[in-house]
Amino acid sequence: MRAGVTGSKSALLLECQWFANALAEWFDQTSDAADRGARAHEAIASYVRAGMVPLPLDEDIKSLFEVAQRWVDIQEKFTGRPFAAEMGLAWDPVNDVATMLTETGRDYSRAPTGWFCATTDLSQIDLDAKVGWIWDWKTGDGSKATMQLRTLAVMFARAFGLETVHVAALEVGWDGIRTLCQETLGAFELAAHAGALAEAIMAIPTAQPRPGRHCGDLYCPARATCPAATAIVAEIIPPEALARHKWGIQIASAEHAAWLYDQAKAVEAAAKQVKDAVKAYVPAEGLLLEDGSTLIEGSRNMPRFNRERAVTLMRALGATEEQIEACTSISPEGTGLKRVGGPKVARPRKPRAA
Repeated sequence: MRAGVTGSKSALLLECQWFANALAEWFDQTSDAADRGARAHEAIASYVRAGMVPLPLDEDIKSLFEVAQRWVDIQEKFTGRPFAAEMGLAWDPVNDVATMLTETGRDYSRAPTGWFCATTDLSQIDLDAKVGWIWDWKTGDGSKATMQLRTLAVMFARAFGLETVHVAALEVGWDGIRTLCQETLGAFELAAHAGALAEAIMAIPTAQPRPGRHCGDLYCPARATCPAATAIVAEIIPPEALARHKWGIQIASAEHAAWLYDQAKAVEAAAKQVKDAVKAYVPAEGLLLEDGSTLIEGSRNMPRFNRERAVTLMRALGATEEQIEACTSISPEGTGLKRVGGPKVARPRKPRAA
């Protein structure tokens, strides 16, 4: 099992174990959203540990922190139990035992070889009743946290001898907190998840890629190097044209960059054709698959902003025109690359990659 495979990847690990192999190459997944989430997590943890607002507090996480702070204050007052923030845990999948590594951080250096590590964002415990509570902060989508929470519950229960663990994901937004993936795990549920997770971990050394929607939905860190994915791309873009450097693509020239971008769009178009064909094949009631799951068209309700109504309301509340403009102005946003200018000539032939 390679370094970096922790409880946060539990859902992916149960779907495909290949990415967790020590030989699998990962690619950098940093982004502005991930950085913002990490800073928000640390600010909330600092408040829970010290009871004081951490300063300076970055402006882009201030509203998220304030929402989380109110939730923590109310919950702690209501339950009368102190919170622990960022408790590091390690679990032995062979013997189903666990230990606490640290009360205040994500340092896994003391974990024994082969043990699986994870960190609870927020937890409470009642040792007399043998009951625990775990919450996981989510500054993005929290709807896929079930397996991660179950893994944390197993580790928490084994480390402290608990019989019941209550878990939930807390999706933090500027307008409040949504509680998702909430469930109570007793001895049976804990044992069932521990068994499934242990089986997945034991399969890592000999695992083969199992491509599916989890590759994207669960943000597989090795999807750019996965043999199953690269084989598909190679059928559309000849390998010699990519001039690969490790898992990345080395751009040789301006013309090579433009040509590769056109080919990438062709791959996207081909993938869309496949998805459209599958959607047309699937009936409205869905397709029942051999593993008991159902392939069905999904839908979701997206919030819509009505600028005209918002402006009317702000004026009724006494907002100035400058305040209204600051709240409703539209900023340009990138929509991808495109060719502009230049003579209209036939598309150039494939440039040499190097």
